[in-house]
Amino acid sequence: MPTKTKKRILMVNEGGHLHTGYGNYGLEVLTRLYNTDKYEIAEFSSFTTIEQARDNKAICPWKIYANAVHKDDPRYEQMKARGDCSFGSWRFERVVLDFKPDIVFDIRDYWMLAFENDSPLREYFHWSIMPTVDSSPQNESWLETFIQADSVFTYSDWGKEVLEDEGGGKIETCGVASPGVDLNVFTPTKDKNVHRDSMGLSGDLNIVGTVMRNQKRKLYPELFEAFANYIEKCIKEGREDLAKKSYLYVHTSYPDSGWEIPQLLARYGLSHKALFTYLCGNCGYYFSSFFQDARTVCKKCSHTSAMLPNSAKGLTRKQLADVYNLFDAYVQYSICEGFGMPQVEAIACGVPIFTVGYSAMTEIGVKSGGFVVPPKTKFLELETGAYRVYPDNDYLVDSLFNFFIKPLPARAKFNFQARQTAEKFYDWDVTAKIWENHFDSIELTGNQGKWDTKVSIHEPAESIPPQHENWNNEDFVEWLILDVLGRPDLINGHYSMEAYRSLHYGIRKVGEEYVNITRQDLFNAAKAKAKLKALAEKARMGMVTVLKEDFIEAANE
Repeated sequence: MPTKTKKRILMVNEGGHLHTGYGNYGLEVLTRLYNTDKYEIAEFSSFTTIEQARDNKAICPWKIYANAVHKDDPRYEQMKARGDCSFGSWRFERVVLDFKPDIVFDIRDYWMLAFENDSPLREYFHWSIMPTVDSSPQNESWLETFIQADSVFTYSDWGKEVLEDEGGGKIETCGVASPGVDLNVFTPTKDKNVHRDSMGLSGDLNIVGTVMRNQKRKLYPELFEAFANYIEKCIKEGREDLAKKSYLYVHTSYPDSGWEIPQLLARYGLSHKALFTYLCGNCGYYFSSFFQDARTVCKKCSHTSAMLPNSAKGLTRKQLADVYNLFDAYVQYSICEGFGMPQVEAIACGVPIFTVGYSAMTEIGVKSGGFVVPPKTKFLELETGAYRVYPDNDYLVDSLFNFFIKPLPARAKFNFQARQTAEKFYDWDVTAKIWENHFDSIELTGNQGKWDTKVSIHEPAESIPPQHENWNNEDFVEWLILDVLGRPDLINGHYSMEAYRSLHYGIRKVGEEYVNITRQDLFNAAKAKAKLKALAEKARMGMVTVLKEDFIEAANE
């Protein structure tokens, strides 16, 4: 009886060495899957270079295919030529041809993972995804992609309900695999005052903290305004003592793609009330300080090399836990969240959260016994066509005030409940077990996993036949799908509807601009796609020679 081979699992992700939510999720789950010794594991890391993959073998011992190249690499411009190349699209086919996965899974945003479904080799792997459902309604093209996935998980119960409702029951939702937290690292400090002294913060303080990347959807202006109003309320209510000892702690990056932090501090008069984390690039020392611009002098080595941490150069998990343990309260302020992992890290440290009552944020707030700030304004976002929210700042101000006027023993119950929630719902072992059980249950169908299967290669039509002038647009799109693409499964799907609409309008949106579209344009694009499919099939069956590439050779070292 032949020996059963291990399932081959490829995760497409940002990179386990990175200080990002996706990176950490991948590291925690892949580590546990790898340690079972039940699977052949590989990771296609979109933001990882070959050198970084080699340097991080100690923490990521599985096979790593690097997607990123340096700016001085001649291929850099090619990687930047299309938006999704930086997420892996330009190397994906080459990776799956080499690794030959049974299963490909991805936990990122739609625009980061959609290219995998469009792969000319899609039929040879089971596709499991967990997109970040952060708002409603979901874009129609997103739902179409999720429907075509073989299995779909969500970050939250709220996200699962959205996909099941808006997908009309056609999305194969398998469950919820919420991010976890290392409960041995993110633990409450035994003595907060002693801990603060060790981090350079002394005295009787009330610290409201946040850990959010500096990007557009994170509501730093609203948070700064709310904290300034909270200070004013303390004074107005005759609690100058609270105003004096209250501080906002912001763990974020600057400069980044989001807000001008110095301007916000000046606008809301918080320069003397807002603390930040600095990390020294020279000696690795990290410390708390009032804002000292993007770079300042390290308190330990005296080099001007201390900067606000970012995804590439950030704190370790243990160091980040030290930051959370400075807080008395944690605030998550955003127009939407697919999950909001810092909230879970905060409650694991016994810090109660104040979060926005929308999307997955509500779920974590309610479960942990935290404070849910209701939306004040709900608006439809142009870029996504989804509803986003702005929270009620007055509600947050009142909630913070009412929380901090409580005596410490009364506040302790919130700390205890926060930690209990993390232990009950957000354990990485539980999360990894969900994926393990899922992968074990998968029965491959069709050509999935059959990388040596011989198939007839569809060769597309070389030109548009003259009789197309007598066809209506619907007839032309059908011919395009059947004779050029050879994909009858696309009839009446999103592709056919978009192609028909483009011809009907004579224009199509590409990026942020509209361009003219003709039948010849659609034919050229379909033909190129069909040629790519034929080439991929020939490469898979060894009919053409595949050039050696450094990132493939490095992964197989």
